[in-house]
Amino acid sequence: METRIANLWNSLYDSLLGYVKKKGVAHEHAQDIVQDVFLKAFDNINTLKDQEKMMSWVFSIARNSVMDFYRKNKPMAVDLEYANLQTDIDEDKTAEFASCIHCFLPHLPGESREIIIWVELENFSQKELSKRMGLPYSTVKSKVQRARQRLRELIEACCVVQHDRFGNIIQYQQRVTCC
Repeated sequence: METRIANLWNSLYDSLLGYVKKKGVAHEHAQDIVQDVFLKAFDNINTLKDQEKMMSWVFSIARNSVMDFYRKNKPMAVDLEYANLQTDIDEDKTAEFASCIHCFLPHLPGESREIIIWVELENFSQKELSKRMGLPYSTVKSKVQRARQRLRELIEACCVVQHDRFGNIIQYQQRVTCC
């Protein structure tokens, strides 16, 4: 039994730690959560009926532990006037990078370019776009996703973009000259 748990720990620790950190948990809290996951797995290993599903079972415990962590550690209200945050810098970087989108538009296929212009630049809702194009809403949703994916591929081929956990652009750098 102890050997099985030791093997589980050795094979899954890094993966679980990475998984928990991707959920936006700070490193020191992530280590605590992973340790709790292994304690829960150890305490309940006898309830696992199918040993082949051990990995998914442990990741389910991790997912639930992350949710429990966020329930217990709800963000506190902060008076932003007194908070020492760099939100202006992030917003500036995001706005600065958003202006680069115009450089990529000519490289998109016609329909994708029009969709990006309508949805991202002219702020049409997808329902409005559906009426304008005379297409079902579900079709337009798919077309918007494909257009965004094409734009993302163009951007990633040209630039390295770093985001914070909220999707704000922290930093970007051109790989090659695109515009």
